Amino acid sequence: MEHGHNKEEFDKCLEHLHLEPISRRMKAYLLPKETELDSYVDYLIQIGMENDCDKIIFFVTGEETRLMQERFYSYEGRIGGFFDGEDAYVYALFLDEKRNIRSATEKEKRVLQTAFSYATKEEGEAGKSYYIRRAQKADRFGMSQLYKQVFASYPTPMDDPDFILEMMESGVYAMVGEYEGRIVSSCAGDWMPLYNACELTDCATLPEHRGKGLLVSQARRILEACRERRVKTIFSYSRSLSTGMNIINARLGFKYGGRMVRNSNIAGSFENMNIWYRNL
Repeated sequence: MEHGHNKEEFDKCLEHLHLEPISRRMKAYLLPKETELDSYVDYLIQIGMENDCDKIIFFVTGEETRLMQERFYSYEGRIGGFFDGEDAYVYALFLDEKRNIRSATEKEKRVLQTAFSYATKEEGEAGKSYYIRRAQKADRFGMSQLYKQVFASYPTPMDDPDFILEMMESGVYAMVGEYEGRIVSSCAGDWMPLYNACELTDCATLPEHRGKGLLVSQARRILEACRERRVKTIFSYSRSLSTGMNIINARLGFKYGGRMVRNSNIAGSFENMNIWYRNL
């Protein structure tokens, strides 16, 4: 599609656009100037239609929230300090209203209440029978097996060793937890140098090894690495019905930032995701 006179500005914005077809969504981290916004959104809608994406998520600065509100986009939450220390406000444009359905609210409330109650508790490190270390390229096979076992579906192809290798080579900081020489837990820090932020992501532990402090131990190492890199904010998206993951974020000192509707294709269906963040 021709952008006409605003091609340069659109191209700059498109460098900050993430297309995530498994979860049928797009993430836009940069807006053009106000006079170009409507034609840019039209362009994004066209990309969405072509790629079977029915949710566009905008991460905007405080000054830009007015532009979102004027267009009646749905406010989903906030990641404190995301843009190099400045807050990001998260708005969604649904291209199919069926995607914008909120459900399971009572259970979601209970999960959050449980998570908040753990926020002040000291979390123990993983026990002596576990070995926590940074992932190496050779771990990609064991890691892909882990993700295959834990998730029926996942927003990124983490069950593919080649994808994991690509991810590591792109600079993602992956950790693993081993038990008797086998990888039973893993998580990663996905650096976002354009914004000086890091996403804590790809958290998985085999059911029989949960509740042993494995993810918290790994995430603490990622937090240390973030501080060394002078990252301003670490954030995480957790399934709103997953008590365990929300507790982990609360224990790590993350703050709750809101809920994203039917956001991620995990475990075989679209799930609401809670936003958590921590300023470093």
